[in-house]
Amino acid sequence: MGENLKYLFEFGDYRLDPAEHQLLRDGTVIPLTPKAFETLRLLVENSGHLLEKDRLMEMLWADAFVEEGNLADNISKIRQALGDSRKTPKFIETVSGRGYRFIAKVEKVEAAPIQEAPIGTEIRTELDSSVKTDATVPAPNIIEPEPPVSEARKFRGWGLMGIVVAIAVGGLLLYIWTTNRPRGSASLETTKSIAVLPFKPIVAGNRDEALELGMSDTLISGLSRLRQLNVRPISAVRRYTDLEQDALAAGRELGVESVLDGNIQRSNDRIRISARLVRTTDGTTLWTQTFDEKFTDIFSVQDSIAQKIVGALALQLSGEEQGRLTKRYTANSEAYELYLKGRFFWSKSTPEGLLKSLEFYAQAIELDPGYALAFAGQADSYNLLGSYGVWPLKDSHPKARAAAEKALALDADLAEAHTSLAAVLADYYWDWAESEKHFKKAIDLNPNYPVARYWYSQQLSRMGHLDAAVEEARRAQALDPLSSNADAHVGLALFRARRFDDAVAELRTALEFNPQALDAHMFLGFIYIQQGKKDEAITEFQTVVQLSERNPSMLALLGYAYASAGRRDDAQAILNELQSGKQPVTQIEMAMIYIALGENDEAFEWLEKALEERAWQLGFLKVEPIFDPLRGDARFVDLMRRVNLTP
Repeated sequence: MGENLKYLFEFGDYRLDPAEHQLLRDGTVIPLTPKAFETLRLLVENSGHLLEKDRLMEMLWADAFVEEGNLADNISKIRQALGDSRKTPKFIETVSGRGYRFIAKVEKVEAAPIQEAPIGTEIRTELDSSVKTDATVPAPNIIEPEPPVSEARKFRGWGLMGIVVAIAVGGLLLYIWTTNRPRGSASLETTKSIAVLPFKPIVAGNRDEALELGMSDTLISGLSRLRQLNVRPISAVRRYTDLEQDALAAGRELGVESVLDGNIQRSNDRIRISARLVRTTDGTTLWTQTFDEKFTDIFSVQDSIAQKIVGALALQLSGEEQGRLTKRYTANSEAYELYLKGRFFWSKSTPEGLLKSLEFYAQAIELDPGYALAFAGQADSYNLLGSYGVWPLKDSHPKARAAAEKALALDADLAEAHTSLAAVLADYYWDWAESEKHFKKAIDLNPNYPVARYWYSQQLSRMGHLDAAVEEARRAQALDPLSSNADAHVGLALFRARRFDDAVAELRTALEFNPQALDAHMFLGFIYIQQGKKDEAITEFQTVVQLSERNPSMLALLGYAYASAGRRDDAQAILNELQSGKQPVTQIEMAMIYIALGENDEAFEWLEKALEERAWQLGFLKVEPIFDPLRGDARFVDLMRRVNLTP
């Protein structure tokens, strides 16, 4: 056996042990994901020196293409673990546009020597699906979760208001990792609360993420219909796909009383599923069971798991609730699998993902023409393709309406379909009364469905019910307590309610946990303009332009900020660039710049073009502070009339 010296790094109250892969404080291990730990190790070993972002990413992901958002996510996790702040850092300093520097004093301490294992000693590992080998390896190969797509890449070329819609979808933007975070007054917490984590593969090298997430999604959907139970939505738990994820820690982060953790593996026509229900307060296992069945029996397995959860939590169900819990939307296992793939690609929140989801939904419907959920899925995809600006609304939204109405013809109690129909009636047809009816029905059928609550909050804002909109946004926030998306939506509702100080506080809290949250920077910029803080607004929108890699829609916001600050030449330069036709920008964004410049005739020309396209953003004319300079103009009153916003 050989002998190696072992070094520890001490800074503040913390000790970093590279050999044991541990961060400790007063002897207590502080949990960090493997990549976050490696990021911290590199920063500490180079303390006092700037590490460029590109260099850090090269060292951390030498064999993979990832984007800057992955590095920012790791820095955010480290700051949370150390109790650090981006604005007043004690440990990690951000050098804007360049990289990071570890600024705390570090002492390198020699510890007791460690013994090398003999060469050839076998160490059991879990291998990534791309690596298959029986060879002995010298060190464990830690599996990292698939890197998320960065916000800048996800929304490049999409309109500003498309990003606002994306925020409203829930769980489709960047995720925030936090613990025991304080929330608003509309908390939904009770003793009967549960999170169903994404199922993990039994064999690490054989993943089927659509099935793993789909299994959780199906159970969440059934349990969410029980009024006695608060269930975290799929958008809240999707972040916990890491194979090393501690279920108990996840449940505590999510603020629930119990957490369901499971494994799943399919082999030809067989499926093996194991599941356990754990109480988060003390780690007690309330129930555990393993199923080994034909894949065609997956519906029976899901029913059995749902029933066991109800029993373990001592819930008393009525006959109607029992029916809701075990309701099946198809008896065709192949159609079900195609639907799960559709949901998986829809959740990617990219144009390519949405188009791919439509292919799978269509295949599912071909196998089962009575599959209401697949029609509702189609409606969701059509809605977002139009709202994001990928398709013209005249192409997307009539298709969305037809799909949602078909779903409701097949199943009048489908909350997802009521939500989709409500959205399209509001966004494209401006049928406010009918939209309101469907939103309320969706929430009545499934009070745990955050998408319905997000979009209903938008509806309440449009109608001028501004305080109610804030409360509805907070209810959605309570359902998904770790989501930056939820924070941004509350901030947006507060902005439209003109509660600017409250909105700033909400958005600043979000940025403490995720400094790269584009939407939070964007809304802060809007608020600062309303507060007369023009320089601060320009700084926020410059950050937005940088984070979005100079997305034309984000560049238009900077033009709006320049115009609001009286910097006409700078605003005009951006207008000239946008009007060059090199990249698309929406009529609303062009109108915003002209509004801020005080050139109302040009602003109304662009708003008329938006009306011809039935741009859904016009639904917010009544409440959006951006339009305040036009409110005394008769043309604005007429515009509101044509959008059905006045009697």
